Amino acid sequence: MEMVLGGIRQTFEILNKPKLFHSSISYLFETQEGNMSKKEINEEFERLILPATNKTKIMTIAESLKLEGHQEGHQKGLQKGLQEGLQEGLCLFRSLLVKQLKSRFSNKVTPHYLSLIKDADSDKLTYFGERLMNATNIEEVFSCF
Repeated sequence: MEMVLGGIRQTFEILNKPKLFHSSISYLFETQEGNMSKKEINEEFERLILPATNKTKIMTIAESLKLEGHQEGHQKGLQKGLQEGLQEGLCLFRSLLVKQLKSRFSNKVTPHYLSLIKDADSDKLTYFGERLMNATNIEEVFSCF
């Protein structure tokens, strides 16, 4: 292990590539099959490599992995929130369209039209809403579908 870490340190010093360095250490954590624990690998890393580098500029592996996990979780949370917001917006759009149709064409809003609205994506809902503004009957709203 000492030879591997020493080689990684030399590569890091020559190329001055922190990401390559970090990837190499992460790879060691993932593939290490010996008797060394992750804690022991980290301690060996600090003993052999960090003294040869600027400690204030390099995160420990644990800090770096924790940051990566936090960033990944944050990104997934943002994506989930965006999807939920889009779905809620479509639901409100559908509800408004149905209310407008019922207000304008009262008993002409059949289950068939409600099904078209329920299955529509945002582009179709926009199309229906635009058609509703000038339609003289409900069939004109849904004329292409």
